[in-house]
Amino acid sequence: MRRWWMWLVGVVTLLAVASVVVSFFIDEPLRRHIEQQINAQLQGYTVRIGALDFHPFSLSVDLKDVVIVQDGHPDPPVLCVPELSASVQWRALLAGRLVSDMRIERPRVHLNLMQVRHEARDEAPVQERGWQEAL
Repeated sequence: MRRWWMWLVGVVTLLAVASVVVSFFIDEPLRRHIEQQINAQLQGYTVRIGALDFHPFSLSVDLKDVVIVQDGHPDPPVLCVPELSASVQWRALLAGRLVSDMRIERPRVHLNLMQVRHEARDEAPVQERGWQEAL
């Protein structure tokens, strides 16, 4: 029985170490992929994500320094979010549902007259600009 417990502890430890090592190597490729997917769906805006931290044990992700700029008038950025965190609720996941908790810290929204006028001249309807899919 003791040997069985030692194997179990060894496997759990190995999985924990492997998970931490993988999380270090997946952060940057995952950040680039998410940024690319969001930008592919947006029209007239560009999203930049400063850093991404994936937590494999909790299936959560922290995004740092998220900035959305209007392509026609990039200064100032339309939205700056120093930190955005998303995590999965395990209890709901075990019940076959996907439920997420989101935390957005200190968001700053900037709108100026030039950006609003540029947005008003855009002929594409709001529904086709990709905001819903990007979010």
